[in-house]
Amino acid sequence: MSACVAAAPGLEGLNEEYGVDKFIAISAWSDADGENQAQFAEEKGLTFPNIGASLSNRFERDGGIPTYILIGPGHELLMVDQGRPSPADIQGAIDEYFGG
Repeated sequence: MSACVAAAPGLEGLNEEYGVDKFIAISAWSDADGENQAQFAEEKGLTFPNIGASLSNRFERDGGIPTYILIGPGHELLMVDQGRPSPADIQGAIDEYFGG
């Protein structure tokens, strides 16, 4: 199982926990085109949006996947491709931003 596939359930959990007011996961599966991305998301029960990998590749910094980009509600970059953060790391960044 690829690192991206392994990360998907944790992102879905954060998506469900915070809702669109604080968190929206957006995925880009580099090994699938748009139709296959939608099929993959449906098979895995993922409710967050999927974008093309070429867009996410613009933010690739560490030479590996998955690429994580955390964007605040004011469109500020909070975390850009800092290795492979766990869902707890992402949750910590969200809580720090929102003071919670």
